[in-house]
Amino acid sequence: MTPEPLKRIESPDFASPRFRANPYPFYARLRAEAPVFRTKLAFWLPVWLVTRYDDVLTVLKDKRFSKDFFSRIPFMPRPFYRILVNLDPPDHTRLRTLVSKAFTPRVVEPQREHIQAVCDELLDSAAVNGCMDLVRDLALPLPLTIIADLMGIPPPDR
Repeated sequence: MTPEPLKRIESPDFASPRFRANPYPFYARLRAEAPVFRTKLAFWLPVWLVTRYDDVLTVLKDKRFSKDFFSRIPFMPRPFYRILVNLDPPDHTRLRTLVSKAFTPRVVEPQREHIQAVCDELLDSAAVNGCMDLVRDLALPLPLTIIADLMGIPPPDR
């Protein structure tokens, strides 16, 4: 019996509503068949998607890899990519050390009731709608709201 050859995996349109509605089968297939997958993202930027946990840890710890890929796009304005998650050490380490001081248990504990109120508001909104996208409706707005509150940014300006 001859094994069936693997079918070529086509890159989806990562920004399309159809893909974003259910990306999980695609990523499951990558983990099973192509755990390191070359594709292109916005601005036709070639990237490698690494989909297995142990492989991701290896890449994140290896100094030969960089997260600062936006700096290689000549027309990308610097403020759009110079954020903490896109930086490599030593800039990332320096900024993470500064930011982490705002999120110690001693600093966060007094915010518990406010954080709970924001969670309740987001969950109540989902209940009214009858459905919820966990990332769009909770995991994204919750930290953004709390951080904006800590920074004193009024709701209309967020």
